[in-house]
Amino acid sequence: PDSPDVATAYNNIGAVYNAQGKHEEALALFHKCLVIRIRVLGQFHPDTTASKRNIAAIHSATQGRILRRIFQFGNPLVSSFT
Repeated sequence: PDSPDVATAYNNIGAVYNAQGKHEEALALFHKCLVIRIRVLGQFHPDTTASKRNIAAIHSATQGRILRRIFQFGNPLVSSFT
């Protein structure tokens, strides 16, 4: 279901995974959160922007390793943006 509460739950669990160093799991949840927030709150809502920052922080912390793996091996998250 697309609701701000579900998006927040994905975000919070993603933050826990990120703190544990489980960056791929965190990234997947941050992406789910972002997709919902864009649909429900809009592209420029502050919470949507926070989701984008969370994703950027993981890419920065991992120096893009996860992003390269996504493009190399494919990832079902990509289809969630189309």
